[in-house]
Amino acid sequence: MTAEEYRVVYYLKSNNRAPVEEYLKGLKNKRDVAKMVALVDKLREEKGVLPFPHAKNVEKKIWELRATFGGRVFYFITLGKKIVLLDGITKKSDRIPQKDLDRIREHYRDYIQYQREKSYD
Repeated sequence: MTAEEYRVVYYLKSNNRAPVEEYLKGLKNKRDVAKMVALVDKLREEKGVLPFPHAKNVEKKIWELRATFGGRVFYFITLGKKIVLLDGITKKSDRIPQKDLDRIREHYRDYIQYQREKSYD
């Protein structure tokens, strides 16, 4: 890995479960999984910067990767060139449900405090 490369990691909850990993495993359509994984890989290759409609700022430092099937993976970027994948949902409307947004914010705060992470493979 060169100095310019960004790393992708999963946020881990205190029970050692990675919400994004669980979200991806829960997708029934393998093509949808492949689309999300390709977006994450593209995000890493582009050093955390993708144009709309592929990525969109949700608030402050939290962004969403946007797949055409409605899948969203929420992430933020650290100063140490890490892209931290927080959680994922499949949206059914234009708005992020408040309960999902609250959970994503909590994951962000928890990561900042404890920096629990797992390598993205």
